[in-house]
Amino acid sequence: MASTKTYLVIGAVVIAANVIYHINDRISTVEEQVASIHSDVAEIKQAILESQPVAIKYNKNDVECLARNIYYEAGVEPMAGKIAVGTITVNRVKTKYWGHHICDVVYSPEQFSWTKEKKRAWVQLKGQAWADSQAAAEAVLKGGIRIKQLSTALFYHADYVRPDWRDPSKEVLKVGHHIFYTQAKGSTLTL
Repeated sequence: MASTKTYLVIGAVVIAANVIYHINDRISTVEEQVASIHSDVAEIKQAILESQPVAIKYNKNDVECLARNIYYEAGVEPMAGKIAVGTITVNRVKTKYWGHHICDVVYSPEQFSWTKEKKRAWVQLKGQAWADSQAAAEAVLKGGIRIKQLSTALFYHADYVRPDWRDPSKEVLKVGHHIFYTQAKGSTLTL
């Protein structure tokens, strides 16, 4: 029969193993968070930001439309991903193909999937992703912060889909989970 001392030793070993397991689990979580931060920094370095005047007219509603588009298209992306979506939206306004104003472009039929749910245009948004999306919209419009490699890009899609229109020969950059293109397959539209 085991003594009390033996049970105490076994209990201490079990407790120590449990503590070590949880410490290792927390270390793994911290390591994952650090890796994510390094990934975001690498993406920002890859997507060189530049300040470039915005050559379109816009009003308060356009800023709201751009922020909503950024939120729904890239709300979970790093700031470079948000700026990238904002850049494409402004590039589309410059072509006048989808409309003459940001809101026209954002709500142009079949362009941004989130606009199919009409209520999303009016629901009140909040939280950090919304604040970051608003900041990105302001940076693109008022500060003219753009991603240099996307200066002529008009199209993008998430990296987990393969739309029929994509043309790998026109790919210019990947930022976050989005791949950006200057043209769509079969299109002559350019900026």
